[in-house]
This record gives sequence, structure tokens and C-alpha cells, in this order.
Amino acid sequence: MEDGIYPTAGSCSMMRTANTMACLTEVLGLTVPGCSTTHAVHSKKFREAKQSGIQVVELATKGIKPRDIITREFFTNAIVATMAINGSTNTLLHLPAIAHEFGFTIKEEDFEKISRKTPYLVNVKPSGQYTLFDFDLVGSIFALLKEWVKNILI
Repeated sequence: MEDGIYPTAGSCSMMRTANTMACLTEVLGLTVPGCSTTHAVHSKKFREAKQSGIQVVELATKGIKPRDIITREFFTNAIVATMAINGSTNTLLHLPAIAHEFGFTIKEEDFEKISRKTPYLVNVKPSGQYTLFDFDLVGSIFALLKEWVKNILI
């Protein structure tokens, strides 16, 4: 059972808390594109880590901080993404805390309101049929955002 749930280093192969928050960090624009679902031991992860370092240094050199670009709407979109990926219920704890650090307030009602109009688009375990690796193979968050822009962007 352990080999099936946690087959390699890194997070599990399901859409639980760590993977949900990684996906939402990408939706917030705080990672390089595509890195949220890359397996820890995949060679692509090394390239993403290098690109992340380059990007952080470039932004720091320009004096650009996350608070300079993140708006309240980014968090609204992160809630939409949570619903679309059927993310962890722990998002209800973590996302408001992160938003608070940026000076925004997210309430339970925001999750409820958004959940009523957001379709479930990502069929990843534990509630779905596929693994996170499968989600990565079909385009990950980029594919979700592409669909989202066509149908559900708030």
C-alpha cells in the first residue's frame, strides 16, 4: 500500500494537501510554469529548480516582490482552481492564512459561493481515477488554466 501511495521521493501521487498547495502556488503565479505537478525525482524538476533560482534573482534584482503583483483576484482564482482540481479540504485553512499575509481576507463563504459554480475538471485520486503524474502528463495546471480561460475564469 505504501509503495502505491508514495512510490518515490516527494509528495504522494494524489491530490492531497501538498499537491493541492503546489498547484495553487502555481495558479497564484509564485512558481515557474509547470512545476507544481512534476515528480520530485524527474529530471524536469532539476531544470525547474534552476529556472526558479534564476527567476528569483532576476525579480529580486529588479526589486519586485510577490506583494507587488498579487491581488485579491489571484486568491479568488486560487479558490476556483481548488474546486476545479477537487483540491484538499485543508485549502480552507491554508489559503486564507496565505491571503492574510498578503493583506486580503478570504472567508468560508467565498469557498461555498465559488464551489457552487465551478465544475470539477481534474479527475485525480483520491476522489478521482488518475494520479498526479497522469495530470502532469496531460498538461497539469497549464491545461487547467487553458480550459478555465475558455469556461470559468472569474
